[in-house]
Amino acid sequence: MYTMKNIIKSVAMVAAIFTSAAVTAQTKDTNVYNEKVVVVGSFNPVLHNADKLNVAPSISDTASMTPEYNYSIESRRIYSLYMPESIKPARIKGEPTTRLYHNYIKLGFGNYCTPFADIYYNSTRSKDLNYGGRVYHKSSWWTLKDYGKDYTSNTEVDIFGKKIWAKNSLSANVFYNHDYSLYYGFTDTLWKTFVPNDEPQTADYSQYYNTLGLKANFRSIKTDFNRLNYEADMLITNQHDKYGSNELHTAFDADVHYGFAFWGTEKQIVGLQLHFDYFKNTGDTTLFPMQGVDTLINRNASAANYLDGATIFAAQPYFLFKAFGFKMNIGLNFAYAKNDGFKLFPNITASQTMFNEILHLTVGLNGDYIHNSWQALRTENPFVGPRCETQNTSFNKLFAEAKFNFTKKFNVHAAISYTLYKQLPFFMLDTMYRLNNVYQTVYADVNQLNITLGAAYHLDERFSFGAKGNLYNYNMKDEVIEKPLYKPNWDVYVTAAYNYNYKFYARLETGILGKMDGLNRVGNKLESEELSMKYGVHLNVEYRHTKALSFFADLDNVAYQRYYYWTNYPSKRIQFLLGVTYTIPVK
Repeated sequence: MYTMKNIIKSVAMVAAIFTSAAVTAQTKDTNVYNEKVVVVGSFNPVLHNADKLNVAPSISDTASMTPEYNYSIESRRIYSLYMPESIKPARIKGEPTTRLYHNYIKLGFGNYCTPFADIYYNSTRSKDLNYGGRVYHKSSWWTLKDYGKDYTSNTEVDIFGKKIWAKNSLSANVFYNHDYSLYYGFTDTLWKTFVPNDEPQTADYSQYYNTLGLKANFRSIKTDFNRLNYEADMLITNQHDKYGSNELHTAFDADVHYGFAFWGTEKQIVGLQLHFDYFKNTGDTTLFPMQGVDTLINRNASAANYLDGATIFAAQPYFLFKAFGFKMNIGLNFAYAKNDGFKLFPNITASQTMFNEILHLTVGLNGDYIHNSWQALRTENPFVGPRCETQNTSFNKLFAEAKFNFTKKFNVHAAISYTLYKQLPFFMLDTMYRLNNVYQTVYADVNQLNITLGAAYHLDERFSFGAKGNLYNYNMKDEVIEKPLYKPNWDVYVTAAYNYNYKFYARLETGILGKMDGLNRVGNKLESEELSMKYGVHLNVEYRHTKALSFFADLDNVAYQRYYYWTNYPSKRIQFLLGVTYTIPVK
C-alpha cells in the first residue's frame, strides 16, 4: 500500500514530466500553449481536536414582519464575558474562492396598498475594510370601515463602514429613520358626535418621527488571555416629531477586562464596565397637537411638557471565576441618576455544567437602572401622546435557569424569575383626548413572577422547530393602578423552519397571547376592560430560482383574526406581501 509520502512524490514526478513537455511544445509557436495538464489526487483535510464554538451561521434573505402586538423595552448593550479557546489553524487546499453577492434589490407589493423596497450594498471581499449602505421603505394605506384611516410608513437609510488593523477595529454607521402613523382609534360615530358637519382629515390625527443617529464601536481584536482587552460603544440620536417635541440622546458604553490563567488550565477574567446616558428633551407648546380642534384635544398645552430629561452614569467592576466546570460572575453596579442620587445593584451569576454537558444550571441576582425615553415609549406604544411623561425605572431580579441537552439536536430549557420594579411604565387612555385615541404613561411599583418553559429541535439545515411559553403574575405595590395594564398573563410562541434542497424555504411563526387588562372611557371616566386572548400566524415562503434571483411571499395574521392589543385600535386582518429579490454577483 502506498503511503501519502509516496503518492506526493509520484504526483510531483508526473507534473514535472508534463511540464517539460509543455515547455518543449511552446518552442513550435511561442504564442500558443497547446498542452493541458490535469493532476488528480486524493486529499483528506483533518482539523485537529480543539474546543470550537457550536454556532451555525445563517443569512436571512427575506423581509421579516413582526406581529403588531409585540412590545419591547429600550435595549442596552450587554457584553459577553465568554472567551472561546483558541484552536490551531487548518489549511485546506483545493477550495476555489466563493463567488460574492454583495448587494441585493428586493421589491414587493401587498394588500392594503403596501409597497415595499429594500436595497442593500456591501463592499467586495477585503481583509481590513468593509463598507456599504441600505435603503428600506415599507408603507400601508388602509381604510377600515367605521374607523379612522390607518396610514403607516417607515423609511430607513443606513450607511456603515468598518476598518480593521492589526490589534483593533473601528466600525461606525450613520442612520436616518422616518416613521409616520395615525391615531386612527376612533369610530365614525364618535367623530360625528363632536364634528357633525366635517369629515376627519388625516392631518388632524397624524404623527411622525424623524430620527438621525450615529453609532460607533472601537474594540481590540486580539482576544488572547494575558492581554488587556477593551471595547467602547458610542450612540448619538436626535428624534423630532410633528408637534415640536425633540429628544437628544447621547450614550457611551465601555468594557475593559484582563484574562489570566489560574488553577492550571482555568482562565479567569477581571474587568470594569462603564455606562453613560444623557437625555435632553425640548418642545414648543405652540405646536402642540390639534390645539385648534377641541374635539381631538381638550388640555392645556403647557400641562403636557415633560422636558426634564435625564442623566445616568453607571460603573460595574466584575470578576469572572471559572474552575472545574463551575463559573461565577461577581459584579456590583454603581449607578447615579439626576434627581435620584446613587443606587447600588448586585450582579451575581453562578452556573454549573453536569452529567457530561447534559444539564446546565444557572442562578443569579442582577439589577439595573434605565430611563424610559420618548423614543422607547413610542416604540412600545405607537399611539402614546407627544411629550408623554418620562421617568426612570430600576429593578432587581432573582432568577434560576436549567437547560437539558438530551441530544445535539434536541434541548429543553426552563426558567423562573422574580423581579422587583420601581416605577415601571404602563399605558392608559388619556381622558383629555375626547376621541379616546391617545395614550398616556403611568408609572407604578410592581413585583413580577415569570415562569418560562421552552424546547428546540434542530435536525440540520433542512428543519428546525422551537416553542416557548411564559406565565406572568403581577403584584401591584401601590394604588396608582390596580392591574397591570396591557400586559398578557401568559404567552406562547412556536416557530418552525423548513429548507427543501436549498430551493424552497418556509418559516412559520405563531404567537398566542392570553387575556389582558385595559381601560376604556365611559362618559368622563375610565372603566376596566378585558381584552380577550389573541393569536397571530405569520408565514414566510421563498423560492430561489437561481443564486441571483428569488421570489418571496410574506403572509401575516393568516388566521384572519381581528384583535385589539390596544383599546380602540383594531388590527388588520390577513396581510400579504409578494416580491422578488435580485442580486448582482461580483466576478
